[in-house]
Amino acid sequence: MCSAVAETHADWRYLHAVIRWNTEKVLGASDSELEKYVIHEYVHCLTDELVSYATNHHQAADMGQVERVVSELTLAIQFAFRKS
Repeated sequence: MCSAVAETHADWRYLHAVIRWNTEKVLGASDSELEKYVIHEYVHCLTDELVSYATNHHQAADMGQVERVVSELTLAIQFAFRKS
């Protein structure tokens, strides 16, 4: 596993995903941090279809851009839940 907190491998066609957690990274995390990590990985599940589409149409998916979008959506979801 890389140095990331988690790796998500999603198969959007079957609504299935596997999330592998780097337990060393999450061991001392606060509840707030864990919430952010979980939402972030779930958003990867939602966006996987877009990344797959780009790859299948011979377009390079800019993973830096994907991470930024996933991170922004994670913050928006957290904000929405705190407001409700």
